[in-house]
This record gives sequence, structure tokens and C-alpha cells, in this order.
Amino acid sequence: MEDLIEKEVIGFKFTSHPNFVPLMKAYVGKIGKIKKFYAGIYCVEFDDGHSWNYPYPEILEHLVEKQVVEKELTLEEIFDKIKNLTP
Repeated sequence: MEDLIEKEVIGFKFTSHPNFVPLMKAYVGKIGKIKKFYAGIYCVEFDDGHSWNYPYPEILEHLVEKQVVEKELTLEEIFDKIKNLTP
């Protein structure tokens, strides 16, 4: 659970504990960072400095996955990769 500290998460609406309060609606869809974990609850801080509590395990579905963009290979690079294949 602690390994999620400093990971980015997208704010979301939930119905479990802790309670989702109306002020949190402004953060649905915005990205924040997980700052603390305590008793099944993650504290997420947003860019404006506000922090809100989100439940585990629902938060796992809203983590921001960093996508690695692979550079396009030239035809020569592709042939080199094929030549270096071993059976």
C-alpha cells in the first residue's frame, strides 16, 4: 500500500468510506499525487494544494499509467534487429 505514495491518480467519485463530499466534484477527472496512506484510505493532493481522501481498492482503478512511447524504427534498424535474431 505504501508503494503508491507519490503516484499520480485521477480524482473520481465513490460511494464507500470515506465519504465523497460535494466539494470533491471539482476534482473528478483532475490529476493529483498520493501523499499518505492510513487504514485503507489514501490522501491525494492536487495542484491547488487541496487534499482529499480516497478509498482502497477503488483508487487502484484510477492510477495514472505512464506510457512509454517507443520511437519508430528505420527500415535499416529493423533489418539489423532481424539479422541479430538467434534461433
